[in-house]
Amino acid sequence: MQLRPRRLREQALTPDIRAALEPLLRPLARPEGPWFAIGLGVILCLPALFAGFSLGDDLLRLAAADHSVLPVERAAFDLFSVLEPDADQLRTIANRTGLWGLPSDANLRAPRPLTSLLQAAELWAWPSHAWLMHLHSIAWFAVLLVVVGALYRRYLGGGWIAATGLLLFAIEDAHAPTVATIAERHQLIAAVLVAATLLAHHHWRRDAWSPGAWIGPSAFALALLCSETAVAALAYLLAYTLVLERAPGPQQWGAFAVYAAIAGAWLLGAASFGYSVVDPLTDPLATLAAVATHGPLLALGQLGMPFTEIVAAWPSPWAGAATVTGALAVACFGWTLAPLLALNPIARFWALGALLALVPACLGFRGDTALLFASIGFAPLLAQFFAAVVYTARNGRLDSLRQPVVAVLVASVILHVVAAPLLLSLRTLAPLVAEAHVAAIDATLPSDAALSDQQLVIVNAPDLVAGPLLLARRAASGSVLPASARVLAVHDGAMELTRAAEDRVTITLGSGMLRVPIDPARAPVTAIAAATFAAGDTVEIDGFVAEVTSADARGATEIEFRFDVPCDNESLRWVVWNGTGYEPFTPPALGDSVALDP
Repeated sequence: MQLRPRRLREQALTPDIRAALEPLLRPLARPEGPWFAIGLGVILCLPALFAGFSLGDDLLRLAAADHSVLPVERAAFDLFSVLEPDADQLRTIANRTGLWGLPSDANLRAPRPLTSLLQAAELWAWPSHAWLMHLHSIAWFAVLLVVVGALYRRYLGGGWIAATGLLLFAIEDAHAPTVATIAERHQLIAAVLVAATLLAHHHWRRDAWSPGAWIGPSAFALALLCSETAVAALAYLLAYTLVLERAPGPQQWGAFAVYAAIAGAWLLGAASFGYSVVDPLTDPLATLAAVATHGPLLALGQLGMPFTEIVAAWPSPWAGAATVTGALAVACFGWTLAPLLALNPIARFWALGALLALVPACLGFRGDTALLFASIGFAPLLAQFFAAVVYTARNGRLDSLRQPVVAVLVASVILHVVAAPLLLSLRTLAPLVAEAHVAAIDATLPSDAALSDQQLVIVNAPDLVAGPLLLARRAASGSVLPASARVLAVHDGAMELTRAAEDRVTITLGSGMLRVPIDPARAPVTAIAAATFAAGDTVEIDGFVAEVTSADARGATEIEFRFDVPCDNESLRWVVWNGTGYEPFTPPALGDSVALDP
């Protein structure tokens, strides 16, 4: 159906249409309006109770259980440390999961001591009851909605605009991966404290409430101890300083300097203890590249495009087109809101804060899970936009609106009021769907008792999830594990395997394989070094040698693998990826080759 803005404006001018707005606004204008929004958000997230354990959750369970797959004993406050640049640990992980190509400086250690203690307690109390852990996460989401509701009332007043902002935040479908993944709960807890920080800061700076001078910084420090993503609070504090601060220069920046000093101390402390925190000032060019690459994609996701992580994984031309589309969408949305931003400083504060909050999200790009903090500012901004249109309609001046405003209004209602709540419930079940997919792949791997005495050789895995992480999932669930594992290539393209000798095979790839399969063009700043292999590089692990014999600019194109026994020895169990799962594989005869299609 073709959108006719003129006809829409004419209808909106009629008393019937104006009167029709009242029933929609009346429930939110009541004192119980915020509680309706909170209740709806919690109800829509209840399907997460059936989501089960994700692969990220499995890594936490392994760390808590001190499993041999993660050989270093983890303290209860350090469960989020998966990898660190320790040669013995990396060798053990490579031996058990097949990740022989891990770089020596691989580091995946997140400084989240408070949330780690909380998760260690529940993993001790109910280690196999995922639904209780999900209920715990939903409870934190409810607390977040309560605090965010108080935040919006403080900044926007106690009317229906604040309640609408809370409703939009509560039903935002981008929150689904955060609520439905137990390992992502650290963001919910940190967001509660960040919202409390902004609430106390505003009360302190606007109303001269002296306790806010220490409550705000204290809440921010606690938030950083829950999750590194809490640095997004600085985005809103900076926006507050630039837009809403009333004090003269030194006092204006003095308050912000307190928070900046806390963040700096946290960053130095985390780095000194070896955690993999990203300092944007260390490599400014990489930071700018990350923001330019991921910023428009995240902004597009915030404006209503779901599954940002999937869009980012598209082939380069399509992902580039999505990036350009995101930049244009932000420009169009900003131009549409220009009159509101010019007249309303609160709207400018939310807009600038949400935009700046995308910067740290770009550095640790995780798709829609990175949008939680930006949503805190985007939801009330969108509510103020709705309010501006509603007040114009009430006054009979809707025909004064530009056509793009009407188009953006209709699109926003469809995306954020109609589609978002439906997608929120569906997306909370995404871990369950992913788990079913992983379980189906796992069922194709050998699981008989003999495997525990054999070395599993996975010739080609399409990605990390279907390869090494699948073995980590087996360890967490107590399934049969091989004595050791070798994943020869994590590669989704064509390849050829040649039996070069009795105890060795050579794999030739159509394109170079990264040491860790992360495309630096899509993740310029990452905690795992994405160093590529060069010709002559050799890796030795317990009787297994991988030698790169040729490489291109992207990585290894030919690798020779030598085993300590003949390739057809019964101690080796070979499997190959067939497009949907694994099937038994017999190495070719000496001198023969076999082509393997993706």
